[in-house]
Amino acid sequence: DTGGYIHDTNQTIDKQVNFQASIAKNTSDLIIFMVDGNENLSANDITLSKIIKKSGKPCILVLNKIDSISSEVNSYSFYELGFEEMICMSAQNGRQTGLLLDKINDSNLHSKDLEISEKHYLSLAIVGMPNVGKSSLMNKILKEDKSIVTPIAGTTRDSVDSYIKYYNKSFRLIDTAGLRKK
Repeated sequence: DTGGYIHDTNQTIDKQVNFQASIAKNTSDLIIFMVDGNENLSANDITLSKIIKKSGKPCILVLNKIDSISSEVNSYSFYELGFEEMICMSAQNGRQTGLLLDKINDSNLHSKDLEISEKHYLSLAIVGMPNVGKSSLMNKILKEDKSIVTPIAGTTRDSVDSYIKYYNKSFRLIDTAGLRKK
């Protein structure tokens, strides 16, 4: 759980937040890129998607705050970001969180190439703009209120990793606060 990524900033705290986000990106095996599915695709979403793609890490695009199938009407514009995997879900009420976990579990990241053992967790970074529900997703997966969730953008600031086992596989979750406008 890091402070995320703040685009074009000179603020000391924001630079530290970016540093932590960079560590999360570089040490993760898979990135969960979360956007607010109730909002239109933004320039900041496009900027963050380019940073994620440049990392070369596998990524699942998650449209959060989609409480029902009828809410998925806005989702098609997000295909423009060019990710292979996209899931419409609601971290707050748990809609489709199981599907996300299944996609993670079915990923090829548990191959022999990674040599994952009990001492090496598959690392998942959750990134996106502030207030899209990254910490809500983390809390839902963990089934506890480990990350602070408020309607105030930028609540998540410091790095906190969480560990879970799912189908006898070990995962490290890294939540990020997200990209902010200048």
